[in-house]
Amino acid sequence: MDEPFNYALRRFKKMLKLRKNGGTTLYEVQSFLIKDVRTVKETLSKVPCNSVIWQHTPELHVAAIVLKKGSGYNYSRRFYELIHKGIDTPTKFQKAWVLNTLDLQSDVMPNLKGTSFTGNNRRKLKPFIVADTDVEYESEYIAGSFDQNNVDRTHLIPFTAIGVDNNPGVMIDYDSWLNRNPMQQFEDRMLKINEHRTITWITSIYGSSRGLNWKYLIYDTHTDKLIDKAHWIDDRWKYYWYTLPEQQELFDRTEGKKA
Repeated sequence: MDEPFNYALRRFKKMLKLRKNGGTTLYEVQSFLIKDVRTVKETLSKVPCNSVIWQHTPELHVAAIVLKKGSGYNYSRRFYELIHKGIDTPTKFQKAWVLNTLDLQSDVMPNLKGTSFTGNNRRKLKPFIVADTDVEYESEYIAGSFDQNNVDRTHLIPFTAIGVDNNPGVMIDYDSWLNRNPMQQFEDRMLKINEHRTITWITSIYGSSRGLNWKYLIYDTHTDKLIDKAHWIDDRWKYYWYTLPEQQELFDRTEGKKA
């Protein structure tokens, strides 16, 4: 394995190139309702690989991506922080590495002090699905808890795969314990698989009498076989589900055709 600096520098250069080319493109599907896996896959087939499609309606929020083999770690929040603090070239990156670690062989990433750019993005975001954290309810479906529970602005597709922290199509409020424990573990396993296979990642959010449901479906893109799936229910918090007029109109128009 290469020394940590050269590995980090390659990742940094790759992310600079991705950002220069515009980063991840997100498409909001506005002309028809996404209701099943077949529709998701058909829609993904019409956009470039590593692009996100998403849709929000009064009943369902969906986000999906075809993640090309080896692209699950294209982005790093640490790199974003460095870039927005002026460390935006390979030369500056090397200087920051030496300044912060004193050793090019060290595995300690440069970490400049100051306000978090990505943290500010998450705080300023106005999601479509928002938790009321004034009241915490006793949970029946969440297996663990923190000493002080809260919610996170949670990515429907891992940040390392898309590098997006400021779009409500791919972020909602969700329980912190779930996000940082079973969900994170599942995501890490799927991203590990992505190192060797192109995968189709589908996330669905919907409400029920039990709470706010979060479902993952991960497929092998080439064989179309299901690799794994996961389902969590957040009943620790009450959620508010907001829609824009055009999202409501699409839902009403499409559902009206069935009447």
